[in-house]
Amino acid sequence: MQASLVTDNPQDEAILAHALRLAGVSVATARELPSALAEWERKPNDLLVVALRTPHPLRMVKDVRHVVGAPLIVVTEGCSEDAHLELLDAGADWVIERPYSVR
Repeated sequence: MQASLVTDNPQDEAILAHALRLAGVSVATARELPSALAEWERKPNDLLVVALRTPHPLRMVKDVRHVVGAPLIVVTEGCSEDAHLELLDAGADWVIERPYSVR
């Protein structure tokens, strides 16, 4: 299984990539969503994990869903229950809230 991990935070990248690799998943990383989506169109993977600190996560999920049909995991913070449900309704398959633990 191959995953794309998009994050602008080195700590998130280290933790999430490590957790994915422990699960037997190969990981390709990117710092910016546009470049990750361009690469995705060229070579799709089995999973997309997006851990970007964005003021508009709902818009981001909708934009991603125009390109990506694979499962989408979104890492966010300060997410209310309603916002969490909106992200799922917009196309996220799983929403992880910061702070998180991989234990």
